[in-house]
Amino acid sequence: MRFCMKNQCYICQQNFETKEKLFSHLDIHARLKSRQPSNPEPIQEPKAQEPTHEPKPEPPIKKKGNLVICSDCGTQTIVPFKPKKDRPVYCKECLMVHKTNKLKELANEISLEK
Repeated sequence: MRFCMKNQCYICQQNFETKEKLFSHLDIHARLKSRQPSNPEPIQEPKAQEPTHEPKPEPPIKKKGNLVICSDCGTQTIVPFKPKKDRPVYCKECLMVHKTNKLKELANEISLEK
């Protein structure tokens, strides 16, 4: 607690005739401060009312393409082209593996040529 020679409240700067009145006033400040929560909860905006009806389910996404079986792993997948009988068809994951391997082979050929 701060002590001041003049009879003035250091919190609200109010002047008092006597020290007793000042101390009584400071006691009121202390009681008011103790009533306030140390961590007041932030005021939250009211939540929007939820709809009373159930939302309509999203229709399934229809992919255009041809249903095929992956030549490597055997899973069914849809491709955006008509596959040829003499060429293998891969799912997305297997295609990435084949592309990566092809790029590594090309990089090795280029490094061997130098």
